[in-house]
Amino acid sequence: MLREDVRYLVINVPITDPTASYHSIPYLFGASAGAGFTGFRGIDANIDALNFLAQPAQLAELLDEAAGMRHELERRTPLTRGEQLNYRYALRAVGLQPDSVARAIGILRDPERFYDYGSYRQATLVLKRWLDVLSLRGFAGQFGDFTLRINNLAWQPVQRLRPDQRRLYPADHSPAAAVLRVRIRRRAA
Repeated sequence: MLREDVRYLVINVPITDPTASYHSIPYLFGASAGAGFTGFRGIDANIDALNFLAQPAQLAELLDEAAGMRHELERRTPLTRGEQLNYRYALRAVGLQPDSVARAIGILRDPERFYDYGSYRQATLVLKRWLDVLSLRGFAGQFGDFTLRINNLAWQPVQRLRPDQRRLYPADHSPAAAVLRVRIRRRAA
């Protein structure tokens, strides 16, 4: 088998910053081509996923989910810290319309409106809100400017809070506490 006969596919997986390609993929293609391996193909599944999720029908479904979550949480009291985060990010959906993201993307693709600061700023704010709402399908607040962030996943230790705040941060809901429990169980086994 010749080098040029070897076929391979490289996939840029979601969700990463869509404003720049993942730098390792072009490097890999360049090095491969330099070594004589030219049977490569690339797929940007990140852009594909974001374009799919930005469709008005998809956004309408997401907005309905966020409204349902918001109404459900408004009927509960008290809310855990996790529920408070869900509520905070569900509120980000208020005012968004099913075509909001498509219109924002349209601004970023338009050669004139892209350079109009007011239009550009509005488009980026819509996209940031959309990602905040989209995070409700995972961990509330997990995305920050098209990157994954974990600061909302490790909440304050209960001991640092005033007594009236402690009911908002139950220790057993902390992902960090869950990881520690797993590690302790592994060591005990």
